[in-house]
Amino acid sequence: MPERGGDTLWASMYAAYDGLSEAYRHMIDRFTAHHDLGDGEAFKSKGGRKAHEMANELLPDTRHPVVGTHPTTGRKFLYVNQQFTRRIVDLEPNESAAVLGFLVDHAVHPNNGLRHTWTIGELCLWDERATQHLATADHFPARREMARVAVGDLV
Repeated sequence: MPERGGDTLWASMYAAYDGLSEAYRHMIDRFTAHHDLGDGEAFKSKGGRKAHEMANELLPDTRHPVVGTHPTTGRKFLYVNQQFTRRIVDLEPNESAAVLGFLVDHAVHPNNGLRHTWTIGELCLWDERATQHLATADHFPARREMARVAVGDLV
């Protein structure tokens, strides 16, 4: 662990959805968004340009509902993010930019999340389907090394 920094911020997409007005939720419940892998600068720097190109071939652009429903809990959550969501396909470009900009900012509002300071040997679990996370980059040039494991549905 670095002497300082290296925290992780998590945002609950349940809280983001629940924090919208009923009228706004009703409006976005039926929207679909276009997603892609984005410019992938972080992926390129870690895995290389070739790995990013292969990922783009294996995982082409796709569409997802703007509001997801968790398969186990049945709870609704906001399903947009700054890196991968390009536009809301149901809206004109200027409308999409305005709504998507609001939703992306709302998703990561501090009221929807938490900041975690790591300790050596610690284990954290989270549901990747209904959260967004960000590793702070405030510890350089020190390194922060972790192991991450993704577990599929257990249901």
